[in-house]
Amino acid sequence: MNELNKSIKIITTENEFRFKEKGSEFISYAFYIASEEEAIEKLSLIKKKFYDAVHHCYAYSINYEISKYSDDGEPNGTAGIRIFNAINHFGLTNIIVIVIRYFGGVKLGVGPLGKAYYFAAEQLLSGTTINTKDAYQALEIYYDYDQTSKIHYLINQNKVKIESIIYDPDLKIVCLVLISEIDKFVSELIDFSGGSIKTKIINGIKYL
Repeated sequence: MNELNKSIKIITTENEFRFKEKGSEFISYAFYIASEEEAIEKLSLIKKKFYDAVHHCYAYSINYEISKYSDDGEPNGTAGIRIFNAINHFGLTNIIVIVIRYFGGVKLGVGPLGKAYYFAAEQLLSGTTINTKDAYQALEIYYDYDQTSKIHYLINQNKVKIESIIYDPDLKIVCLVLISEIDKFVSELIDFSGGSIKTKIINGIKYL
């Protein structure tokens, strides 16, 4: 995992923004998404709602790793990438921004058109609630009963979140540890126990 993914910035409210430029109406929407399937679903809903619009331009980002944008018939480079630039300006991910345009009869020109799409996305996101979530790695800790107090002390000191405690057949704690702190936490467990405590990283990251 790269440094960027130790935390993510997401929107916590959906939003809408409208404005007109030389007769053309721009309507922009922002939605939280967790997958490409959700992005496609949101885009489909907007296309159905604004079925009479010619252009449904969009950009989305998922976990800073997957991204896509579309000009949807507008001149190349005037819409999708401008929307994506606005998303990046706010450092956001797990988001799709869709900008609908109703043509007003006057051509804006490539430069002004690109600025209009960026403005539609930027103003939309300016009015959206944004939250930062930290990345947590799931970790299993296997230990002996007489090590319980010390383990819980280390858990509290490192602000680790306990998911579950299993007492049978083996003692095991399933917890969530900040990605940025997991190496330090595991080292402390090993140092304390002289290597007798065993840990296992579970696949999957949670953002909390």
